[in-house]
Amino acid sequence: MAHALSGSDRAPLNGARSVGKADPAERLEVTMLVRRRGSDALKERVKKLAGGDTSVGHLEREEFAKQFEADASDIAAVKTFAASRSLRNTRRAGP
Repeated sequence: MAHALSGSDRAPLNGARSVGKADPAERLEVTMLVRRRGSDALKERVKKLAGGDTSVGHLEREEFAKQFEADASDIAAVKTFAASRSLRNTRRAGP
């Protein structure tokens, strides 16, 4: 079952040619980046730090994750989608 992702169609590079069908037994890995919570706040924080403003202070890894990690409902949606298509998660970055 194929699912086209809007905007993901790409034209082949010049000189590219088909060499045959893909091996259905071959494993394909995909990296997904899930939107962050508080992305506007993170952008503002980075802007301040880049401008030399240290008033925002340092964030420990745990505090960063608490403020900016992906929303649990987005992670759940990805897991549901993957499970419904017999895909499996091999690892997850973050806490």
